[in-house]
Amino acid sequence: MNIGLPAPRVPGMKHAMSEIRHPFPDAPAAGSATEVAPGVLWMRLSLPWALDHVNVYAIDEGDGWTLIDTGISSRRALAAWQDLLAGPLAGRPVKRLIVTHHHPDHIGMAGWFIEQGAALLITRTAWLYARMLFNTAEDRPAAETVTFWKRAGMLPADLERRMNERPFNASDCMAPLPLGFTRISEGQTLRLGGRDWQIRIGHGHAPAHATLWTDGLVLGGDQLLPGISANIGVYPAEPEADPLGNGWKAAPGSAFSRARINWCCRAISFLSPACRSGCARWWKTISRPWTGCAISSPCPIRRWVASRCCSAAGSAKASLATLWLRRWRI
Repeated sequence: MNIGLPAPRVPGMKHAMSEIRHPFPDAPAAGSATEVAPGVLWMRLSLPWALDHVNVYAIDEGDGWTLIDTGISSRRALAAWQDLLAGPLAGRPVKRLIVTHHHPDHIGMAGWFIEQGAALLITRTAWLYARMLFNTAEDRPAAETVTFWKRAGMLPADLERRMNERPFNASDCMAPLPLGFTRISEGQTLRLGGRDWQIRIGHGHAPAHATLWTDGLVLGGDQLLPGISANIGVYPAEPEADPLGNGWKAAPGSAFSRARINWCCRAISFLSPACRSGCARWWKTISRPWTGCAISSPCPIRRWVASRCCSAAGSAKASLATLWLRRWRI
């Protein structure tokens, strides 16, 4: 969402953004893969939304593959995976599946791969969130959700309409997630495809979002994007959350601390499309002294911005607009 509000200047940001390079300017076509490093394949799956794709990765283990993320569950997605398994993955089985976070476009097909024999590796929080969302499908918005929308300033006409329609449910695009997983955690090292990968955990876009780091290569999920900032949302399940203040600026030594920015900027992050110096986006985000938002603020300016963005976005994520206002003490 671009609300046209200026961000604070960050020293060196203009230079950092000008240094972004895309070593693979063309995304892999449907049913194909691009080798971004020896034994690491980049694939792209389509999504039925405005953000129309998600990037997934396969790491060659010799007798099989480790996948990073899966896309949503749908007939089209299943057909795409069958083409990939028969094509660039050469018919070898998926033995391990690492899911970076709980959003359906990353975990949607996990249940299907588990049924085929893959072991699931994921953070505990992400697994619990995914199971909770899958098992709480609604025909109409819950009372708590309606209260959340009202506090965010949703316009009455939009509120009335949305109260009487079926909301999006994660189960609409997720395969059933079986019981059981292997937990990954901050600082852990995994041996994947002959490389040692370090797990770093961040928050903000999603709680306990895992990223994978090895020499010269970062698989960042939705924590690191080359052209936009990751979506930071506040949701009815945790209406008082402060995802920027409590999560994005992770502990010193983590993947999101300033100490790692220079290292990351020398690495290659194979995202959408793959880019070098992608951590300029992180630097821009973590350098902003925003501390969160107060949805129920009595300030009319803040409520106006929230209500307009809420109307445009069609959801209470519009509270993000108040982050800028919070920055300027409005």
